[in-house]
Amino acid sequence: MPRPDSISLEEYRRLVGLPTSEQVDDQDRQSGGRSKYGNRRVFYESPLIGGRYYDSVREAKVAESLDRQWSAGGIRYWLPQVPLPLRARSDARQRTMRVDFMVVTDEGKVRWIDAKGFVTPEWSLKRDLVREQYGIWIETV
Repeated sequence: MPRPDSISLEEYRRLVGLPTSEQVDDQDRQSGGRSKYGNRRVFYESPLIGGRYYDSVREAKVAESLDRQWSAGGIRYWLPQVPLPLRARSDARQRTMRVDFMVVTDEGKVRWIDAKGFVTPEWSLKRDLVREQYGIWIETV
């Protein structure tokens, strides 16, 4: 397999079996072009995380902002889409909340950030369960 830096990003994505930007655009067009909440998936190439699609323009801009903070030395690292298992009191089923970003600051503190256009009742419930079970406060931007 050729080195990723010797071929284009699209060629590398095809080679390893990831969808190309054209395939994602085709999928968006076939599904009517709009998601349930009107967000648009965006590809962003992070120097720390690498290239990936984000669920919205807002989420990609937060990732870009985190990269600027990382390169300026304000944070140690960040991770996208971190799953947190949840268990509701009234329900034995296992649920998961995916927090958009986990950020570790230079002081070693962990911040949890979700990029939201608006807050849904389901998200609020999961946020409250995370706070209750893990003692984590999730920031919304």
